[in-house]
Amino acid sequence: MKDNRNAFRGSNIEILFKNSVHDHPSVINAIRDAFGIEGRFLQAIQTGGETAKGDVKMSFGGDRTIDANVKSYIGRGFNQMTRMPVSAFARRFELPEAEKTELFSLVLGKSANTKTPLFPPETRQKWRVLFEERAKKIVSNAFSAHPSREILVLYNREESVMRIWKMRDVLRLIESDIEFTKRGGNILIGGCVVFQRKGGNGTKVKLPKTHPKHPGNDVQIKLDIARFSQLFDDRKIASYKI
Repeated sequence: MKDNRNAFRGSNIEILFKNSVHDHPSVINAIRDAFGIEGRFLQAIQTGGETAKGDVKMSFGGDRTIDANVKSYIGRGFNQMTRMPVSAFARRFELPEAEKTELFSLVLGKSANTKTPLFPPETRQKWRVLFEERAKKIVSNAFSAHPSREILVLYNREESVMRIWKMRDVLRLIESDIEFTKRGGNILIGGCVVFQRKGGNGTKVKLPKTHPKHPGNDVQIKLDIARFSQLFDDRKIASYKI
């Protein structure tokens, strides 16, 4: 149920952005200026439809479109950007076979005892190097797996404020430095992107949580939206209150 509620909430936020952005001409103009668009704004549509989660596409004259990646949060919120099995992560980011096996072992170890760090201290230097080499690709894939996504929109549900960044700026600004979180021993990329075991009990799943095929033993990449906003608020191209 939680996953379904989160998906529904995400869809609602995209609809909210689609329905509200045209009421703010200064925001439309800021987006046009940021991308050198000469045509007038025509409409915004949700590409997934009214009941399905999808991107928002903004259409301008001259057949120019801008795709928006829209995310919401409340308080010190985290937002899952992508998740996948360890094998898919290793394949996508070209981890050597030995490191793929080790990462899977670390994930299963975390499932057996969630209080232990995902990356024990004695392993961290190696994993720091491996992730630094792949950080830019990981961040780019998480934020904009579809290259057409040209703006990032973050909605603070407490403040009812939409904040908008140029995706190219986001990918350039997030650095490749690696830290390990104090809670969980997860990897933190650029101060705001977290790599961790997916977790969760998977109440509809019959497999034990330590089973290799349990969905909780996928890995996920999450955005610490509050930290991201603190780091890069001055680089946004526009914002508006609902």
